[in-house]
Amino acid sequence: MLQRVQHFLHGLMQAILPLAQSLGGPGLALVAFLDSSFLSFPEVADAIIVVLTVSHPSRWLYYGAMTTVGSTLGCLALFLLARKGGEAFLAKWVGPSVMNRWFGLFKRYGLFTVVLASILPPPVPFKPFVVLAGAANVSVMTFLAAVVAGRGLRYIGEA
Repeated sequence: MLQRVQHFLHGLMQAILPLAQSLGGPGLALVAFLDSSFLSFPEVADAIIVVLTVSHPSRWLYYGAMTTVGSTLGCLALFLLARKGGEAFLAKWVGPSVMNRWFGLFKRYGLFTVVLASILPPPVPFKPFVVLAGAANVSVMTFLAAVVAGRGLRYIGEA
């Protein structure tokens, strides 16, 4: 079953990648949205930013901003879902011991954990911190500010 899901996701990524590159900024936003919400395309948005920026250097800020917007909207979707399910969703997803460790980090460092995780590339997991912020009932505007700051630094910096 897992192999079927992986095969499906690989095929989906192979279909989306050329489309995203041909669409430019909107394609980057789409890939970043999908990656930050319910699917995982590790480092695909990063690679497309580099390819597009090398091809069109004057559009670097546009590409970085579009990727930031797409990623932020994807994170918001996951965040809002986590707010509905709260701690039960997180405990089922990662297990109680990992959840307690992450809640400890979140209690100690607050939204800085979201900002830092949003800047770092894979294999650093980012989605668990998005879910954690939702489960911790962080305000939407505060969460969005943290994600825009972190993802903006990452993607605009890459561009």
